[in-house]
Amino acid sequence: MWNKMIWLVALIAVLGAGAYWYFLSNPRSAWDMDARDTIASWELSGTHKDGGALEKSVEEEIVRLNERLADDESEPPDYQLYVGLANQYTLLGDGKRTYDYLQRALAIDSDKTGLALHNMGVLMERLGAYQSARDAYQRAVDAQPHIDAYHVALINFLIARMGDDELAVTSALERAAAQFDDDTFVYQLTAQWRAGRGEYAEAIVAWEELKKTAPAEILPGIDTEIARLRAKL
Repeated sequence: MWNKMIWLVALIAVLGAGAYWYFLSNPRSAWDMDARDTIASWELSGTHKDGGALEKSVEEEIVRLNERLADDESEPPDYQLYVGLANQYTLLGDGKRTYDYLQRALAIDSDKTGLALHNMGVLMERLGAYQSARDAYQRAVDAQPHIDAYHVALINFLIARMGDDELAVTSALERAAAQFDDDTFVYQLTAQWRAGRGEYAEAIVAWEELKKTAPAEILPGIDTEIARLRAKL
């Protein structure tokens, strides 16, 4: 009896140690791709992949950033360095390494800072992984709702890729409008979205709202757009 209990305790200890070391070596990602998405190719159109001066400058910057990572007293923090490295690999068209370095940044902070999440959204959108892109853009907004650029990125993505999902778009627009005192960009995006759906009367309403706070120099352009839409009614 005692021998069996000793054996069982030893087995539990071994299994527990194995699980502990497994999770140390295979930590759960702070952000995961949506299971509905697949990546056909990680290759991007690299603007600096020219086999010449531009590519060399990127490679030199990668070396510099890695040296700063190796320096424990270096500034800025590793989060920003990882995002910087991801940006460099984007310039080279290496989507997989971009993804890997963004994941390293997200392992440091995936809740309070939106930069890596926003960039992950951009990457996933470029790779055609739209469900994952939507989640990343949304989490960037959740992390730092006071940054209007993250709202704009989410709304533009939803309009471009999921424009038929009216609830998703209107919810994102309403959240942005509630967040900012100056929500002129919300009216502009609303007007463009409604017009793109053929909802010209609704688009005109949005443009009219925008006119109330828009600077004088852009009012003629708004009036021209309203006149164009009215001609379609």
